Amino acid sequence: MADVQSQPTAPAATAKPQEGRVNLAIAPSSITMPPQGTVADRIRSRLGLDTFSPVNQNGSFEFDRVIKSGYVHKRTSKTKAWRSIFLVLRPNTLSIYKSDKEEKLRHKIYLSELTAVTLLKDPKNKRPNVFGLPVIRRESFLSPGITDDPRRAVSDFERLNSSSPEPVPPLARPKVSTSGRRPSQLDSSGLSGAELASHSDFSDAEAHRARGVSLESFVQSPPSSHAQTRPGTGPVNASQVSGINIEHDPDRVIWQGWLGFLRSKGGVRQWKKSWAVLRPRNLILYKDESEYSVLFIIYMSSIVNVVDIDAMSRTRKHCMQIITDEKSYRFCAKDEDQLVQCLGAFKSLLAKRRELEAKAAAAAAAAAEALPRWIVDANGDRVKLRCVNWAGHMETNLPEGLHKQSFDYLASWIQKQGFNCIRLTYSIDHALHPDVLVSDAFAQGAKDAGVSADEMNSKVYAQALQKNPWIEGKTTRDVFGVLVDKLWAQGIMTILDNHVSKASWCCGLTDGNGWWDSAFGYNPWNSRFFSTTDWLAGLAAMAAWSRSHPGVVGMSLRNELRAFLLQDLNGRADWYNYIQQAGNLVHATNPNVLVIVGGAQSATDLTHIRTKMLDTSGWPAKHVWEMHAYSFTVTYPDPFQSCDIVKVQYGFWAGFVLEQNKPYTGPLLLSEFGVGMTGGDKDGLVDKDSRYLSCLASYMQNNDAEWAVWVLGGSYYVRDGKVDNEETWGVLGYDWADWRNAKFPGMLGDMWKVTQGPGKRRVR
Repeated sequence: MADVQSQPTAPAATAKPQEGRVNLAIAPSSITMPPQGTVADRIRSRLGLDTFSPVNQNGSFEFDRVIKSGYVHKRTSKTKAWRSIFLVLRPNTLSIYKSDKEEKLRHKIYLSELTAVTLLKDPKNKRPNVFGLPVIRRESFLSPGITDDPRRAVSDFERLNSSSPEPVPPLARPKVSTSGRRPSQLDSSGLSGAELASHSDFSDAEAHRARGVSLESFVQSPPSSHAQTRPGTGPVNASQVSGINIEHDPDRVIWQGWLGFLRSKGGVRQWKKSWAVLRPRNLILYKDESEYSVLFIIYMSSIVNVVDIDAMSRTRKHCMQIITDEKSYRFCAKDEDQLVQCLGAFKSLLAKRRELEAKAAAAAAAAAEALPRWIVDANGDRVKLRCVNWAGHMETNLPEGLHKQSFDYLASWIQKQGFNCIRLTYSIDHALHPDVLVSDAFAQGAKDAGVSADEMNSKVYAQALQKNPWIEGKTTRDVFGVLVDKLWAQGIMTILDNHVSKASWCCGLTDGNGWWDSAFGYNPWNSRFFSTTDWLAGLAAMAAWSRSHPGVVGMSLRNELRAFLLQDLNGRADWYNYIQQAGNLVHATNPNVLVIVGGAQSATDLTHIRTKMLDTSGWPAKHVWEMHAYSFTVTYPDPFQSCDIVKVQYGFWAGFVLEQNKPYTGPLLLSEFGVGMTGGDKDGLVDKDSRYLSCLASYMQNNDAEWAVWVLGGSYYVRDGKVDNEETWGVLGYDWADWRNAKFPGMLGDMWKVTQGPGKRRVR
């Protein structure tokens, strides 16, 4: 396996997008090379015995033509350190030299030995733009240095190994500009062997992470009475595909038998015999045929390819290599028939996954597109966001509710109620420090919140391990990824919302999270934690991470911007400046997501764009506005208890962006609204909240705008100095099992429906 990390460059000029459209494309996770032949075939190909290599017009043999060259950093196999080398790609080989003088050839990789070319992930997010070159015979590792986009390098390799004479288009991966990178991310210091996709022996201590799109990600649950057909981003129904019926029997045994696998124990490599069972979800290694003691699990979602390899020894002749997006693993079967059957089972599952991915990508080439007034899919049909907020910005930097229900249950519940997206909040603390273990996050969260670590452990973390045992040994970013992917498997989109900088409850004028620290009129009460530099870096980090999670369809730049004292007395100059920088940065890093922008006064005031429109040319056809409205919002007072007056205020301060054919026209997401769910005599609501919600629902129905109710959870890990604090505004009860107020969905009326817009579908 060769891992290559290329230096990001400014995006190349692209075709001008169709006016008013937003594309949230799902890129393939890898390119798989054509099947390799026998060892003899590979040797003939390597020597060029069956290939005619004419002399070109320069008098050189065609196979000596340089296709691409440049400096990279190669990771050594022994020390795992990164060293600068010069890489040269030719039609038949990839040559590695000490320098651009090409005087000393260090290694040569024959392209006939490549089994795949795949973009890889760095679990610690230290190195962007990494791609791997799994080879049949040996492993080598490379890192940043090529002065071009890694997607083009992947495309070059793919063209060279394609049986088609036509050039293969490059991967549809998002272009990344240097403005979206922190200098530290380009550091070429060494990573440990476990940090990037490398060949790895099994270790008794290691736990393999599930990453990427899984087979389950394309399984569609039966639609509920409230569910709207999920355009573009919707999952493919696996039962519609011939062959393995993943939807109805995801635990079906595809193949089973004894395999030897190479593992490391105490630093010593040794072969271990195990009982292997392959299912659509995973490959599980057991101690014996009783299938009681699990030794290891490899998830199908992480597997890039499975290939046969040369004999490992005289006694281990029938071997294969499983290549994942982080590591590769070697196995040997007892005979050739068993190896062929095992490889065939893997190839069948991988082919099925690629078929599902291709169908999903074709159907969701644009997960959501924005016309000036609407969000639509690739077919031009309306996509109405019906969301619920899921808090993940509090002191633990984890999505709430791990200790109450499994993520599988919650994702299924959300889908069945008719929601089609969540607004997932996070802090800049989390964005810049993603590698905190879950156990440490709870301990640190207790410290930051001023509560007992023992109480947090016993009441929250211990219960979280029972409800979601997979979190043990995982990081906070792993948890975010699992949640987004499980929601996506249910057809639920995710909007990432930067809620705060310092992880804590929001919002107030003295919490230090309200306004940029570099803006005019700084005061510590409102800005001491809001580092502009860190904010931009955090947005770039989350945008880069979201590229690996197609369920993320939008990013909200900042929650409830609010000035205090002398701040914002310069004509909103800071708002225009920093919002434009952030929007450009997010789009450059991940062009596939919607860029969601709120106004001033805690996301209630957009009036300044009437006379001076924000420059959104840096994220064309991706722009969405957002607003907040509660019964206590001072921007929308109701002293006369008149819904008509309140509606006028909604329209004056923010709703005017829905007017067609204006410079500021755009979709409007009511990203926060809500009520206390119990305690009143109006179907559980108090009079003020009942009056407010009825008026707001009427306004939203008339305009058919997007919305996200606050909040999903019935409790927080810790809030206001109390562990496992109940949230009476949560749509779920304290146990996170079902509606806290079963009448609340009906109070939203036709907000659930699509009543306006192109290709409208009236769905409840």
